[in-house]
Amino acid sequence: MDLNQGFTDEELLEQLNSSKEGYGNATETSVTSIAEPVSIKKPTASDEDLIKQLSTNSDTDVRIDAMDTSVNTDIPEANETESNIPQTQDDLYSVYNKKYPELFDKGELINVDGAKELGIINELGAVPTGDVTPHISTRNEMMPNGAIFQTESDMVTEQNRSLRSQMSRIEKTRMDFDFGELSNAEEEDMVNNLIAEMPDENPDGSLNFEKKFYSLTGPAGFNAMMVLGKGMSWTGAAFGDSVEAIASTVLDDSEAKQFANRAQQGAGTFLEFTETVPVLGTVTKFPSASAKIGRQLAKRATKHKEQVAKIWARKLNVQKMRNNTAEEILEKANAAKEVAEQNKTISNKLIQEFEDTTKKIISTTDSSGNKAIDYDLARQVGVETAEEVTQGASGSIRIATGTDSLTQPIIKPDKLDALVAVTADLQKANPKAFDPNKKVIDNLMDLTIDKQLLAGDELLDLLNKYNLSFEDYILTVAGSGSEAGKVLNKLSQIKRSRPKNDTDLLKETKKTQGSIRQTIMRVENIRRGGLVSQVATASRNLTSGAIRAPLEGLGNVMDTALYNMSTKGYVEGGKSLLSPANWKDSFRHMRYMFDNPKETKEVVDFILEQPGMAKQYDLLFNNINEIQKATGRGQGGALDNILSIGEDAVDVLNTPNRWQEYLVRRGAFLGELERLTKREYGIDLMDTLGNGKIRDLLNDASTVRPKGARSFNDIVADATNKALDVTYAKQPDIPVFKNLAGFIVRNGLTVVMPFPRFMFNSMELMGQYAGGAIIPLSRKVANIVSLGKVGKGKLTMKDRQRISRNIVGSLAGAPIATVGMGKLLATEEEDSIQNDISDGLLGMAAIGASYQYRASSDAPADYKQLQADDGTILDVTPQYPMRQFMYLGEATKRLIDGTFDEWFKAKEFNETFLGTNIRTGVGQSLINDVVALTEGSDLTEGESVGKSVGGALGNYLSTWAVPFAQLIEAQRALGQRGLSYKDVAKDPTFDASSSFMDSLQKPFNQRGFTTTAEEEEAAPKREFLFQEEKKRVSPISRVLFGLNFTTADSEEGEFIKELGFTDYELGSNSKVPSIKRFENKILRDAIPAIVNILEARQDKLKSKYENSNEETKSKYTEREYITADIKPILKSSITKVKKLIAEGKTGRANNYVRSMLNYRKLDRGVRKKASIVFTEKFNKLPNPVDSKDLETLVKIGKAFEGAIR
Repeated sequence: MDLNQGFTDEELLEQLNSSKEGYGNATETSVTSIAEPVSIKKPTASDEDLIKQLSTNSDTDVRIDAMDTSVNTDIPEANETESNIPQTQDDLYSVYNKKYPELFDKGELINVDGAKELGIINELGAVPTGDVTPHISTRNEMMPNGAIFQTESDMVTEQNRSLRSQMSRIEKTRMDFDFGELSNAEEEDMVNNLIAEMPDENPDGSLNFEKKFYSLTGPAGFNAMMVLGKGMSWTGAAFGDSVEAIASTVLDDSEAKQFANRAQQGAGTFLEFTETVPVLGTVTKFPSASAKIGRQLAKRATKHKEQVAKIWARKLNVQKMRNNTAEEILEKANAAKEVAEQNKTISNKLIQEFEDTTKKIISTTDSSGNKAIDYDLARQVGVETAEEVTQGASGSIRIATGTDSLTQPIIKPDKLDALVAVTADLQKANPKAFDPNKKVIDNLMDLTIDKQLLAGDELLDLLNKYNLSFEDYILTVAGSGSEAGKVLNKLSQIKRSRPKNDTDLLKETKKTQGSIRQTIMRVENIRRGGLVSQVATASRNLTSGAIRAPLEGLGNVMDTALYNMSTKGYVEGGKSLLSPANWKDSFRHMRYMFDNPKETKEVVDFILEQPGMAKQYDLLFNNINEIQKATGRGQGGALDNILSIGEDAVDVLNTPNRWQEYLVRRGAFLGELERLTKREYGIDLMDTLGNGKIRDLLNDASTVRPKGARSFNDIVADATNKALDVTYAKQPDIPVFKNLAGFIVRNGLTVVMPFPRFMFNSMELMGQYAGGAIIPLSRKVANIVSLGKVGKGKLTMKDRQRISRNIVGSLAGAPIATVGMGKLLATEEEDSIQNDISDGLLGMAAIGASYQYRASSDAPADYKQLQADDGTILDVTPQYPMRQFMYLGEATKRLIDGTFDEWFKAKEFNETFLGTNIRTGVGQSLINDVVALTEGSDLTEGESVGKSVGGALGNYLSTWAVPFAQLIEAQRALGQRGLSYKDVAKDPTFDASSSFMDSLQKPFNQRGFTTTAEEEEAAPKREFLFQEEKKRVSPISRVLFGLNFTTADSEEGEFIKELGFTDYELGSNSKVPSIKRFENKILRDAIPAIVNILEARQDKLKSKYENSNEETKSKYTEREYITADIKPILKSSITKVKKLIAEGKTGRANNYVRSMLNYRKLDRGVRKKASIVFTEKFNKLPNPVDSKDLETLVKIGKAFEGAIR
């Protein structure tokens, strides 16, 4: 069935939107001119323009508006040039036969109802009146007395009268019924119920194609017809043409034409309710309640014309996909049945040979001697045969069945007709190849294996003709022949082998051996599920997906360009970079993720519910359940029941996280599948699915797959991998990482590394963004150097991915190195690919953008932070990969200004790129506590052991309480807990057991799990070096969106962090919480004096650098020159302050502390002025750790304050 019928979606949309051009321009013509046939032209406007036209559509003068009961009956008068000479009946017959040819056939009026509705005839009674003679063309069975043709003026008068009467009825029914506002779901249910009430046949016994159309299109088709009919008065040939054009999208030519004719003639059946609006018919009567509902639904449709047009024109119309697919399957099944009926001999032979070979009965025989498969017998034999075939196959089953094992490889009852039809066609096309002395199945084997006899694509097309999949065919042949396992292995190598990700899942979910290991894995999986169960985590992961989505879009642009370069040449690759279609297709996944996720889900579900797609579905949405089965869930026993309850509880808690993950995966999957099919098959996937061709895709038929192109199964697998990649859930590509991730999970090492797959995938991603092009470029270099002996071949998918991501994540300076390599190594051919890559690198992308921000003047000194408009700070650590990109941006800035060595710290790098607690917020790593067991201690050995063991155990146990952390944050959002950061740690004792318990409780107390709001409020605040009192800001943002806002550090703190120091590095080293708080407070008070003096020194150093020699300037940047001077001074000053306050740890302030506190009380501007005066008076900078200098600065400052007052 040809579903397109020559019309594009845009042309069909025009049918709905047209009102001022063509057949929709009824306002400028007489009523009789409405019926003029108009050719349908392809619109040049965009969908948005067409929708806009629809929303501003002016109705016809024949206005029947269900939303407005006022009636414009100012129908244009008939042609004013109409002759005053009375027209004869023959004259009128000629006029109407020409204007309304659809009403006549061979000179006779055949559509009496249509003629009456137009008002062109007046039926005569049995008794003649006056000198009136009916025209001969009007005499028929419906009007035995005939009728006379009315003049056009009389026709207009009749239509006015009819409209007034009709609108009176509409007004009456409108007043007595109105069900108010409806949800979309309620409206859809009502429309579907009305469609169900429609009769299957018309009153004349013909098939009701209207019901078929509405059954296929549902509410979308109903609403489209309502809008179309309202704008075109439900009459005339133009209306019929429009109905036919829309109906042809789901019906075949003859059905669409009959549908349109009945609609045009007023003989339709849909929405013919008692006292109804004039829609599509005047025959069938529906119950009164249905009539009223139908009127209201019609009003709603015409009120929301723009939305109706959008819905009808949308491509993600899964109802259309399902219905047209069902039609395709039915047509193929009927074709197979027809051929099978003509080839009963083949059918009988197939069944008999199977029974003879297997010694198993699967059929019954009728009185004519024909065999029919018995479903129950076949099912049982199928299970037994599957076991035998699987045992006979060496290695794993490699064909793409979509399941882990073979299921009933046998002559299936529902596939028998198709198999018979395929066999008959093969026998007809290859009569010499069929050996009459061999079994039918054995002949099929020979034809299948011998590619010279039957090419693979030819076989696939033949199987698709009767909707028989390659896999069903293979399993039938293998399960019905001799040496089944051996044959299966050989056939599975011909084509369509199992996708790699399918086999990887099989290995991953292979049943774990040993009940103890299974239990450990299940316990750990429950804990890990709890770690990501917070709403904040779901929001962070969704944000991460939103960050990745545009980066993947850019990568897709580059990937397509590189693909075309590798397969079609460098010119085509270059064109792809500038192709609007490439850019649109490459970013389509974002639309599917966030614009219409409901329809995206429907389409993805439709694709993955098809035969052979079960494992791809499991990979995307059911992997956890598969793993649970592999680790022993469902095997029974008390322990299994307890663990199952825990798994179910975590599953419920993870509903938000699972929702966002599936949202991102579906969008990524569908966008990638559409992009790849268009690139490799040259088809529009949504149009193909809408036309019911999903089985053609699954069967790799030549109707959709070009010769030599790879299997659709492989493309689906690639789309699945992309979806998993975007959510960091795929198997790592690097073998070492892949094996390590599996080893960690299988052996319970997730205790110290909860999410190894996420960590390794993120490492691979950042490696590709930072330098992924190195590997394929090295291969190209090797190819050149070895004169083609090494590194030969096209770019692989992984090569393209590495280069694309390297381009997307490129540094601003990366093109220099790449261009340099190109100039060094380029041949004429290689120079083109090098230029393509270099041009991509020149674009400012992720790391380049991060560098731009980090180099801006308003960026916080800490690379992990973003400054909000209100002055607060957002820590981007949880929003992966924001922190990683910001780190690389900061690293770029430091490399440029020469301070990278001073700034780089291995610990910071490891936490950024290897941190395992990034998405959990657990706090201190378990590894640190375990390592502390081997370290020395300033207290007793027993205290050290107790503290380390208790800390390690406490950190682990506290992770089980992570799901409840959102309740604590919710209390903060509601004002039930404070926003200040508190220190709930207790001072240590020399007792090992006390230290153990205190350390065990610390992570629980710190997170608020075991601390009441009152206890937390009474606890001392944590003392930070760079701000007086650090507070959480907008805790509701943390609860709902995972955004960590805090108050900003002081200007002095920003100055110090810019030098590469952190609060932790410069703060107190004491392990006694009370002492640590005291020291940090004193240090915080000392910092302003130190920073003010260093700022003054910095100004002098800038001047000194400007006056330095050229050799100095060429070797060192200004920032490097200054940092090398003041950074050691700062560190030394802080160290001296620590020593000076060492004897004041009991709380008594010494001279220096008093001087420092007095200095801190001065205004920042006054402190700076005091430093200037001090330097001018004593010809030296003040010493920030000398109490006398501080006192002098205080005196100068107070004097200055007094003077300016």
